[in-house]
Amino acid sequence: MSRLRRRIASREREQGFSLVELTVSMTIFGGLMAIITAVFISSLNQSRDALARADSADSARLAISQLDAQIRSGSVINDPSLEVNIALTGVPPGYSVRILTERGGVQNCVQWRVYLDGDNRGSLQFRTWPAWTPASVSDWAEVTTGLVGPETPYDEADASTHQPFVLVTPSTGDSVIKSLAITLRVKSAGTREEGKPVLVSTIVTGRNTIFGRGGLECDNVPAA
Repeated sequence: MSRLRRRIASREREQGFSLVELTVSMTIFGGLMAIITAVFISSLNQSRDALARADSADSARLAISQLDAQIRSGSVINDPSLEVNIALTGVPPGYSVRILTERGGVQNCVQWRVYLDGDNRGSLQFRTWPAWTPASVSDWAEVTTGLVGPETPYDEADASTHQPFVLVTPSTGDSVIKSLAITLRVKSAGTREEGKPVLVSTIVTGRNTIFGRGGLECDNVPAA
């Protein structure tokens, strides 16, 4: 009897797995591999997006630091909401700002703008000209790229809450220190389309604006 049992057990061990068992096992293994691969790809994309956002945000902060230095040494900050002549700015109100800066003891007019293309992507640009002489205006220089606007480009209802430049103190009146709020929406081209832009913002105060200059030095704005 024991011999018979040993033979039966030996035959059962030699039989191995059935086709159904192999199919089920391979299906489970394939599903697990698909899940692991999807998680790995998702983590890789998230890491890439985070690095791209960090690089773009750092670039935007460096650009803002240049604008910061000009504003702090400036004596006039024109109200960006009053920049309504698109022929002179190339952008809607709130997307450009003119300042009279006196860095190095020289009066220069500097105009900054966030310029967006038809795909709602763009860059931070600036140009300069000596005070009173707009004929000597420089070409627009690109400081940083990877900027985006509101969901609908130049939609006034939406753009009013996402304007890059906003004067946060009165635009008129003498002996008033004026401050400018700067907000850049940054989204690197290396990020996925569904990724949210990074907001880089600051408020800069023009120390010399307290002298209450009229700003006529930069009123003759050259065409964009």
